[in-house]
Amino acid sequence: MHIPPKVILFPTDFSSRCDRPLARALKLARQWNSRLILLHILEDRKPPRPDSEESREEARLVEKLREDIDADDVNLEIRLGHGDVASTVAAAVDELGADLVVTGVARYNEFGDFVLGTTVDRLIRRSRAPVLIVKQRVRHDYRDILVASDFSTCSAHALKVAGALFTDARFHLAHAFHVPFSGFIDKQTAMPELQAHAETDLRAFLQEANMPASIAGRVVPHLDYGEVCSMVRRVGRDFGTDLAVIGTHGRSGFIATMIGSVAEALLSCLDSDVLMVRELPGA
Repeated sequence: MHIPPKVILFPTDFSSRCDRPLARALKLARQWNSRLILLHILEDRKPPRPDSEESREEARLVEKLREDIDADDVNLEIRLGHGDVASTVAAAVDELGADLVVTGVARYNEFGDFVLGTTVDRLIRRSRAPVLIVKQRVRHDYRDILVASDFSTCSAHALKVAGALFTDARFHLAHAFHVPFSGFIDKQTAMPELQAHAETDLRAFLQEANMPASIAGRVVPHLDYGEVCSMVRRVGRDFGTDLAVIGTHGRSGFIATMIGSVAEALLSCLDSDVLMVRELPGA
């Protein structure tokens, strides 16, 4: 992965729900002087059409899409793909050497809440590059960034990546701890000791992560008792964070399922934009 990103990939169907992620992708491309590739994936047609006719139609579509985007100051490329969206995007990440994927939520439910949908879920699991899910309108650069941490190597990697990407932002490192055997131990009595343990774990986490001073100096820790989603949302609300960073493991099987369930819960419960960063084996 290049820092700052050289290639940003934006898979899109060019519907109205893509306006917010497109605006953020363009802003980041300008900020980092990145090449922005818009990937429009077409459904396979039946019966197949002659290659020459298909090529002319696709060329007209690309030209129309380019005319609809006001981005003369961006190194912009539009590509067309065919097939399953998540698989096609994951393959494009590898083929194009994309450093970041920008996407949006799939749809809203009847209450107006964000719903990610299976395509975005599968994309997060398959893409080797970090995936930025844009939910909010673009108003400014990311200023206050929330990092949900369990003090694992996975969350350390996510913090390092986000710190290198967003060099002027402040990072709110949120860690939720719990009372073990809560049915037998009084929470208020145990709280000072639990807080002290959490602070010790925090220092060890930052030291073992070998966090660059340029990032460590911008980290504001928040340690509190409670359930992860509730605690992380509270920190985000209290400090007005506009991006949340969540680390996930590039593994398969039971471990990935357990860790992934927490990441997916956070992804769904947060109102801010979310950056998902995978820690790949051997990274």
